Amino acid sequence: MIIKQLVNSTALWDSFCKELDERLDFSYRQLSQRDEPSEMYRIQGEIRALNSLKKLRDKVNSTTVNTDYNKTIRATENF
Repeated sequence: MIIKQLVNSTALWDSFCKELDERLDFSYRQLSQRDEPSEMYRIQGEIRALNSLKKLRDKVNSTTVNTDYNKTIRATENF
C-alpha cells in the first residue's frame, strides 16, 4: 500500500510534514488577514484538513479500527 510507504519512510514522512507545516503557516497568516466570515470559515476548514493529514501516520498504523466510534461507545457506557 502506497500510503503505508509514505508514513513508514522517515525521509518521505519528514518531507511531507515539512510541506504541511509550510502550508499551515501560510493558512494561519491568511486567516489573520481576513475579515470576511466565509473566507475565514474556508481557511479554518483548510487548516483542519492539513492537521488531519499530519495525523495520517497514527491512523494508518493504528491497530484499532474506527477509534472515534470506540470512544463514543465507551463514553455512553458510563451513563
